[in-house]
Amino acid sequence: MKLLTIGDYDGNLSLYEAQLKQFILMHQRGINVTIMGKFSDEIATLLANKNVPFVINKAHQKKDITFIKQLQSYVEENKIDIIHVFGGNNTSNTCIAFKKNKKVKIIGYMGSTSIHWHDPSAYKTYLNPRIDAIICNSKDNARHFKKQLFFNKNKVYSIYKGYDVSWFDGVLPADL
Repeated sequence: MKLLTIGDYDGNLSLYEAQLKQFILMHQRGINVTIMGKFSDEIATLLANKNVPFVINKAHQKKDITFIKQLQSYVEENKIDIIHVFGGNNTSNTCIAFKKNKKVKIIGYMGSTSIHWHDPSAYKTYLNPRIDAIICNSKDNARHFKKQLFFNKNKVYSIYKGYDVSWFDGVLPADL
């Protein structure tokens, strides 16, 4: 199985640590995972030190034709089976890129309750029928998301994100 995860990791490691630890652990356990996105120097260094493959590429808008073509080529050349996607632009572009290619499974991630069935833009991202599964970070989040789906409510799963308070040791709070 080959997994490609797409996200934006252009910030402090503490913002993405739970997510990245998951993919690093998967890689260490022999799962063929590659991370695609925009990376801060800190995160790129971490991934390089852990020998986790990563590709610098990012969708710049909801419909980024250049990104879509590059993503399609990458997935075909590398025989990717599953795409785990984070963020609205990435989700929209992935759904467009693989609208007809049903062999590639798309997993979305929903970390909030900001999706509503009456919002037409939601059907370009998380409510898009092309998404095979949605991972929510809490039971309440999953319950809300299921209410927004008209069909196939069984594709929604709760997986707690989880944090380790030690990740924040030495992190200076932002001056707001």
